[in-house]
Amino acid sequence: MADFKFEAIDASGGVERGLIVADSEAAAYELLNGRALTPIEIVHADTRATPWYLQDLSLSAGVSLRKQIELAETL
Repeated sequence: MADFKFEAIDASGGVERGLIVADSEAAAYELLNGRALTPIEIVHADTRATPWYLQDLSLSAGVSLRKQIELAETL
């Protein structure tokens, strides 16, 4: 079991952040879906275990999913 940080959207459109304990990232995804949450991001809580060059380098880092959607809709 490992700790995962997550960010998810609830049924009302609000953003929820927290920690969840699961066997894998996929299992964390399933647990969050079971709580009626739509995961946006799931990462290992201890990022020091993964070298920086193996971590996800997203160009949208720091931009919320809602803002990304709004931008996509204006294009």
